[in-house]
Amino acid sequence: MQQSIEQRYAIKFCVLLGKSGASRLKMIQQAYGRKSLSQAQVFRWHKMFKEGRESVEDEPRAGRPSTCRTAENEQRVRHLLGTDRRLSVRMIAEQLGMDKVVVHKIISEDLGHPYSPDLAPADFFLFPKGKPALKGRQYETLDDVKRACTHALKDVSVGDFQGAYEAWKRRLQKCVHAQGAYFEDY
Repeated sequence: MQQSIEQRYAIKFCVLLGKSGASRLKMIQQAYGRKSLSQAQVFRWHKMFKEGRESVEDEPRAGRPSTCRTAENEQRVRHLLGTDRRLSVRMIAEQLGMDKVVVHKIISEDLGHPYSPDLAPADFFLFPKGKPALKGRQYETLDDVKRACTHALKDVSVGDFQGAYEAWKRRLQKCVHAQGAYFEDY
C-alpha cells in the first residue's frame, strides 16, 4: 500500500510539471518495476489530480471494512511460512482461518519472495554463456529452441562448469556466514 501512495504522489508531481501521459507512465514503470501501478490506475489518478483532487489517499468505501490484511495477520503468515516453506496458500488460509485471496496478497505483495540471483547459477553463469549463441535469432518451433540451447550448453567446457560450481559454493558460504544479510563483495 505504501508504494501505491508513493506512486500517487509521483503522478501528482508529474501533473504539476505538465508531463504527458506516456512519459509519466514510463517513469512510474521505470522507478517501481513490477510493483508499479497499472496503466489504467496511472491514467485514472492523473485525471483526478488534473481535475483538482488534492488527496492521494483512497476515499472511504461502502460496505464491510477490510480487516484481514493487517500487520498482525502478515506476521502470522510470515511465522507459519517460517515453520514450513512448502505450505500452499490454501493450507495457510485454512490454518489461520483467513481468505485465500488475502493470504495470497500478503505473500505476494507484502512479504515478497526470497530471491538472490547471485546464488542462482543459471543467472550468474549459465545465461551469459548461452546468450551470445541465441541472441538475435528467430526459431520456428520449440524443438528448434531446445536444439539451439542444447548446442550452446555443449559448447561450455567442463572446467567452466566446475569453476562456476566452486564460485557458487564460495558465495553460498558467504551468505550463510552473513546469516542471509546483504553484502556486496563476492
